[in-house]
Amino acid sequence: ANLTKQLTAATSDIQRNDIYGQLFEEYKNYQMDSALLYSDKRIELTTHMGAASQLVTAHMNRAEVMMVTGMYKEALDILDYLEANSRNVYTEQQKAYSYHLYHSLYILMADYSFSENERKYYKNLEFQYKDSILSTLAPDNIGYSLVRSTQLLGSGKYDEALKLATRCYKEFSNNPHNVALTAYTLSEIYHSTGDRENEK
Repeated sequence: ANLTKQLTAATSDIQRNDIYGQLFEEYKNYQMDSALLYSDKRIELTTHMGAASQLVTAHMNRAEVMMVTGMYKEALDILDYLEANSRNVYTEQQKAYSYHLYHSLYILMADYSFSENERKYYKNLEFQYKDSILSTLAPDNIGYSLVRSTQLLGSGKYDEALKLATRCYKEFSNNPHNVALTAYTLSEIYHSTGDRENEK
């Protein structure tokens, strides 16, 4: 409600775009129709402003909504279009956002693949993006630890992957979202090692 009031009181397009971004972040985890609305408003506004860099973020926001709602092809089309046409204006933050979206998208596409060949294809792409993500994160970041542990898992280094993910679980257990992310990674590791008891 506070952000909506700020939006009404905003006197410039730059302010409005910033508030749209905050509203997108607020809604993207639980109310996708509102998140889509604000990503589209950002696209419309930044197109009107002629703000190339902000327009890239707005399109990435839309790709994130498409991905979360299961529209993988649409999300991939947006990301591929940006990669082909706007990569030269990416900020470091946008590069990291793009890597994160591609990585998450390929994980989901691998999970929902019908054939083993297709699954391997997307798993390979997912694996390639792990290096890209690691290059943008600080080693003390939870994202770094989780991506690195799944990278170790993909390389067959199960003990190292488990050790890192377990340490991560202990270090970042103060936040429910972090616990959920780490628990998922640990479950993946246990599944890969055939430890059905701990996988649960």
